Amino acid sequence: MARSCKASEFFCSAGAVHECDADGLGSMAVKSCETDEYCNAETASCEKGMCAASQPTCDRNVSRLCNAEGTGFVPDSASDCTNQGMTCADGSCQGACAPGQTQCFNNGLQTCNASGQYGAAVPCENMTCLGPSGSASCQGVCAPDQTQCSGNGLQTCDGSGQYGTAVPCENTTCLGPPGNASCQGVCAPGQVQCLGNGEQTCNALTGQYGSVVACPSATPHCAGRTCGRPPSCQGLTLNCGASNESCCTSAIVTGGVYDRINDESYEATVADFRLDKFEVTVGRWRKFVAAWNAGWRPNAGAGKHGHLNGGNGLTSSFIDRGFESGWDMLWASNVDTSDSAREVGGTWATWTASTGPNEIGTNENRPINYVNWYESYAFCIWDGGFLPSEAEWNYAAAGGSLQREYPWGPTTPDCGLANYFGANGGTEECYGTYTRDVGTLEGNGIYPQSDLTGNLWEWNLDWYASTATAFLASCDNCGYLPSSTSNRVVRGGAFNSTASSLPNSYRTGGTPDGRSNNVGLRCARAP
Repeated sequence: MARSCKASEFFCSAGAVHECDADGLGSMAVKSCETDEYCNAETASCEKGMCAASQPTCDRNVSRLCNAEGTGFVPDSASDCTNQGMTCADGSCQGACAPGQTQCFNNGLQTCNASGQYGAAVPCENMTCLGPSGSASCQGVCAPDQTQCSGNGLQTCDGSGQYGTAVPCENTTCLGPPGNASCQGVCAPGQVQCLGNGEQTCNALTGQYGSVVACPSATPHCAGRTCGRPPSCQGLTLNCGASNESCCTSAIVTGGVYDRINDESYEATVADFRLDKFEVTVGRWRKFVAAWNAGWRPNAGAGKHGHLNGGNGLTSSFIDRGFESGWDMLWASNVDTSDSAREVGGTWATWTASTGPNEIGTNENRPINYVNWYESYAFCIWDGGFLPSEAEWNYAAAGGSLQREYPWGPTTPDCGLANYFGANGGTEECYGTYTRDVGTLEGNGIYPQSDLTGNLWEWNLDWYASTATAFLASCDNCGYLPSSTSNRVVRGGAFNSTASSLPNSYRTGGTPDGRSNNVGLRCARAP
């Protein structure tokens, strides 16, 4: 039977005097009877002798009947309460358990008290309560459903009190103390993602991507979680310029405030961006032709300065003050990758129809010409960039706030600095080959682009208008972008330009669908 007691009541149990707890469900021993004493159930006190004459009594946890003399027990009267899972109290087996027995309750361990009842459960801290009723214990190394990190995987405590096999945290990081870990964050430790043309590495302590580390100039294109060469230079020999660099080298132009065309009336702010060191070469263009002919086309809206204005790109300095629109799918009809479009065989054409042993290498590092604005824009999009705005191009050529007259400084142009119509007193081109291999002259800017002046004019993103119209509004990462006008901006002069066309302040334009022997392109990129 169950045994309960009244609060503060004294009673005998297992050879000791107990005082009942305030809740009536437990007790504590207040006096253990000596070996020559017994606990008298009637008085709840220890008395001399073996037992109370002719009365049931407890001999430890065995119920016995005292003989008439009180000197011993009636033979064959013993009843072992422990074997019955009960407690001897007041001379009989009572309660639901034997003293010291244990059982599990909600991953806590209950111990049988002197009244034969299981007491309050004591939680198994970071362990699991296991074992049959009567002999349970806290075991193992964890509590059910507790978790811990193992590498970057999450282990969950199983029913045996042991952690199971780690389940990898996919694209997240295992964080938290043992027992309360979880997969958190947005990335796994060491994972890398591209942001613009920089890499972010996942922080193992937070599960968040860290600061952007800009891609090196030689590998300025971040794609597939790593910095590399843009598509147009993949597989090409590193042989551009005097130092045999990648033809796609693209350094960061540190932004700032400057005066467009060196006129303080036309201040502009330009954010950091990249501008390719070299004009686009024949070899690079050849890669684009293959991609276009295989079916690649720009997506609608591609080619924006996506690192600006929350992805909206440049603001328009036109009166509507909107944003750049990016690529229009209808413009694909203006792209012609055929040999005839490049004027193959013409006196000034740099494109060669064949890449056979007699031609490959002859023109591959010359700047591609006979390309219109649409083709140039499509190329830069395919190559991971965009056409520079006029403000960006001018900023790089002027050295930002240095306000240089020419990319190299104030020195008067000559044929060692630029390829232009400057030989023999300005009566003929500097070089009989008309265009030169990119990067072979000394007139670099400070960022340090080659051939910003001379060789070929370069398409810019903006529509062309007179200075007073195009530069009417203040410019904070802007372009002159009305819905349309007649011409797009070209900048920098060419092999057949006179010296008057070479200063950074000189502006002109061309019809966007027109192709010319003296116009090429250079791509800009996100920083």
